[in-house]
Amino acid sequence: MKVTADDRLFEEIPGLCIGIIALRAADNRGLNREAELFRRRCCTEANLLLKMNPGMADGDIASYQKAFETLGEEGKSSALETVIREYKKGLGIAEEEETDDDIEILTAPKQASMDELAGSDILPRVNPVMDMVRGGMLKFHVDIHAYDMGRNDDVLRIERTENGARVTLGDKVSENAWLTDGEEAGAVNEDSENILVLITGFGESRKKVAVARNELARRLKSAFESSGSKPARMNSPRLSEASMKYIALDFETAYWGPANACSLGIVTSDGHEVIDEWYHLIHPLSLNFDEGCSKINGIYPEDVIDEDEFPYFWKDIAMRLEGGIVFAHNARFDMGVLASAIDTYQLPDIHFRYGDTVVLSRKLWADLPNHKLNTVAEELGFTFNHHQELDDARACEYIVRSAIEKTGAPDAEALMKMTGQQLKRFAIKRGAKRLLAP
Repeated sequence: MKVTADDRLFEEIPGLCIGIIALRAADNRGLNREAELFRRRCCTEANLLLKMNPGMADGDIASYQKAFETLGEEGKSSALETVIREYKKGLGIAEEEETDDDIEILTAPKQASMDELAGSDILPRVNPVMDMVRGGMLKFHVDIHAYDMGRNDDVLRIERTENGARVTLGDKVSENAWLTDGEEAGAVNEDSENILVLITGFGESRKKVAVARNELARRLKSAFESSGSKPARMNSPRLSEASMKYIALDFETAYWGPANACSLGIVTSDGHEVIDEWYHLIHPLSLNFDEGCSKINGIYPEDVIDEDEFPYFWKDIAMRLEGGIVFAHNARFDMGVLASAIDTYQLPDIHFRYGDTVVLSRKLWADLPNHKLNTVAEELGFTFNHHQELDDARACEYIVRSAIEKTGAPDAEALMKMTGQQLKRFAIKRGAKRLLAP
């Protein structure tokens, strides 16, 4: 598979860059588990971020509009703009476009509730590759296109023309301009096997192109990697992202009081491997650290004095937890720390269900001398630095994964049922501003 681009495009558009991913022998039929996970994850993140900032992608969209103007194609819409506009419309947080029908004029965007946002799944499925492409635009805010390269040696050409630019594949021409939605040359469908993905950006978005290319390449490989056989496909018409993945978290605290978190580690797993990690030191509400806490976790006021407080990280934290299944070792403690921070800083409610790996380990490995995190993890062959937040979250995730393997449960939710446990719903007692002690 080959792609060429006219040098004049790079001369006329400052900072133009194109990321390329080649996908071979893909089974793009039906419902692909990894593709569906990624699509739903992108939707969940977009739901939360658009609620907080409906104009979050405006700057990125403007960069594509400027490129069009440079090429003499005013009035064109990028694929990114189209996807974001339609998605916001579906969420009900953007004004409707004018039509020839009766028009409802909205004086302000509709404010969707967190429940509505968490449950929204309005990015329609097309086929696994296109689902990942469209989801990627929601996540990375760059233009992404996929082309079916067929079984021949045709070259995908990005050409400068008198009136702008065009994409050609063999004797086929994209009917719409480059960087726009609705290509027909090399259109990807369920029968497509050899696919070329192009990711474009300009100037400051070059880093986003690199990030999008790297993550999409990894996820496409995971979704479609084959060794002489086609990847398995799911037959269920409706899937729950929350049941297919789970999250493990661990807080370290500075003292016994409100908003006391001084660090947090979050690990997300698909039940087979870790797919996302997040960690940061946090400036607690007070720097009056308890000596006992610092002795345990090794964190002191000087370590966090220049760090941001919890609200600064809320977007990153919330988008990882919202709608998921969360585990913690001694979950009552960690859920109390989280609730205290949300209440103290008056942050929006968040919705997820959670389980406790202490209880889980007692049921499955009852003969251990105790069920502390380090004891259970080491018994299972997992070595780590205890009371280092990210390592503790990793250990917690590993316990859940080991439990799934031991019981043969298909997912985390089934695991809880098989071990006689019930997932609890995270809830905040507003106004308490206190830590729930273990």
